[in-house]
Order: sequence, then structure tokens, then C-alpha cells
Amino acid sequence: MIEKMLVRAAWVEEGNARANPELNFAPSLRHGVERVLEMFNEPPLGHLSKAELECEFNDPSRNLSSQTTQRLVFTLLKAHVLALTESDHPCSIPSINSLLDLEEILASKNEDPSVGLLSLLRQGGTLVRTLQSTVGKRRLFVTKERFLGLGPAGMEEEDDIWVLPGAGAAFVLRKMVSGAAEGHPKYKFIGEAYIHGVMDGEAAEGREDEVTTISLV
Repeated sequence: MIEKMLVRAAWVEEGNARANPELNFAPSLRHGVERVLEMFNEPPLGHLSKAELECEFNDPSRNLSSQTTQRLVFTLLKAHVLALTESDHPCSIPSINSLLDLEEILASKNEDPSVGLLSLLRQGGTLVRTLQSTVGKRRLFVTKERFLGLGPAGMEEEDDIWVLPGAGAAFVLRKMVSGAAEGHPKYKFIGEAYIHGVMDGEAAEGREDEVTTISLV
């Protein structure tokens, strides 16, 4: 279904490119695929590890979900990042190269990719929209104290959960091995987290004397 949706998006944009040459739409699916692969062979994306990619695209400013980033190249970029970062697990996101094979098959049959999609979207649309708004690119985790939580996709084992004074959420921080800054332990900010059972102040209750100063990078 996802493959067909992406091919259909490419065909729609191809038509828009012919009708609006001044708007710089992708003229074909192959053009979009080649542009994404080119981006992943150049810095900065070409030099990022899988973990770094997850952190990079977990940043709200880079989540590629705004209306200005719904064009074909950005959509293919999102699919490519998901396929790369979820490659160790069963994944429903197709690789962008496989889309070219599907497009060739559909074109040879003169088949509209949207055939059969509408009923599937109606069945799953509400669930998909709910999941996207609540847990999109988030990762389920459990703490050493056996609390269940939902955190950034880029978090890793051994990351720390912190409560920062004045903040309304718990946060995932990663201790840096490069030492301290101005005498304070140095941590990398990974993102906010929800931890079931400790979001109403329980985590810090009775631990006021444990407040410490750290440096965030």
C-alpha cells in the first residue's frame, strides 16, 4: 500500500511539474530517487550513522512534516530515512529503489496506483492519524526501575532520564565521554519523554537534596 501511495504521489507531482515548470517540482519518480540517493552520498547526511540519523530527524525542526516539505523528494527522503533506521526490525517502509521496480510494473499494465487504496485508507486512516500524532518516530523503553516510557526514536540503552526544574516533562540525556564543561558533567540533549506513573512530580518528590548542575550540549 505504501509503495503504491508513493508511486501515485510521484505521478501526481510529475503532472504538476509539466503544468507548473516554474515551481521546481520533481519531473519523475526516478529524478526524486536519484536526488535522495545523491543527498545520502554527500555531507552532512552521507556521514551520519544510523543512530545519528535517528537523532537528526527526531528534531522537530527536521521532521519534514510541514506543508512546505510535502513534495516528492522530501517524501522519498522520509521513506529512505525510515527504511535505513528501521532496517534491524520488520519494516513496512519500502526502499526507494524498490519503487522504481513497482512503477515499471504499474506502467506496463497501465494501472492507476490508487486503485484499491481508498478502501484500505478508510479502514486504517483513523488509526494511522492517531498513531502519527501521538507516537510517530517515538521509541518504547523501560527504565532500570521498571518504569515504562515513550521517548525519542534516537534514544539508546544507557541514556539517562532526568527531571529538569521548571520543565513539564522528563528528558532523555546522554552523558558525554569528553568530560566536563566548567566543572559540570556534560550531557547531550536527546529529547523529551513520557514515563508512566511519574509525570505528576513523583520522580522528584523527596529528592530535592539531589539537585545537581550539569551542562547541556
